Amino acid sequence: MKHMQRKITASGLPFMVRSDADARVIREVVENESYERKRLGFTLKGGETWLDCGANIGAFATWAEKMRRCNVIAYEACEENLKIGVENTKLNRCKTQWKLAFMSDKSHGVSSISFSPDTPARSSKLSRGKQRFVANVSLSDEIRIHRPQGIKIDIEGGEFDILQAKFALDGIRAIAIEYHMRMDKDLRKCRSRIQWLTEAFEFSNFRREIMEKEVWGGWQDTMLFFWRTIS
Repeated sequence: MKHMQRKITASGLPFMVRSDADARVIREVVENESYERKRLGFTLKGGETWLDCGANIGAFATWAEKMRRCNVIAYEACEENLKIGVENTKLNRCKTQWKLAFMSDKSHGVSSISFSPDTPARSSKLSRGKQRFVANVSLSDEIRIHRPQGIKIDIEGGEFDILQAKFALDGIRAIAIEYHMRMDKDLRKCRSRIQWLTEAFEFSNFRREIMEKEVWGGWQDTMLFFWRTIS
């Protein structure tokens, strides 16, 4: 079913959305600045290059460029999302580079992705829905090519394999990850996947539940932030 689009504004920036769920995502990212933790010291810095893994309809990409003066390369596995994302970044005169691909630990082949029009993300590697194959792109390769200072990851459970495989951190100052606890509530696995990041970065925002408990008790996902000082 084709979804009707409408225009909204967030912090003075125009966006095309398909639904109230899209509008909530835009406002959360742009107005509530959900990819920063200023009180803790996690912020984006002007002039940085950021990889936007799981760019959806361009909320982070637009906010990072227009509000934080960053350069963004955006990766999205759902073609419908990407088309709207491209429209939104063009509406805001952003220079975002877009790639239709699934961010992976693999540099070749395809991943089977589930697509559902009834969810805000529209796509996931782990949930149910109509299956399609999307070309993989390796996070390690993209880091080597673009030499980013920051990485944002929100790929609906696809982060598990990437974190398990690890990737190069040279030159990377900050990483923001939406970790999908609802798809894997085992906190022992979570700790094993992210331990190398806690050792590599000076700062992180760990909640006590992640560090001490064995099973995630809530239904919601959580944001994980890692950052360090690079002279």
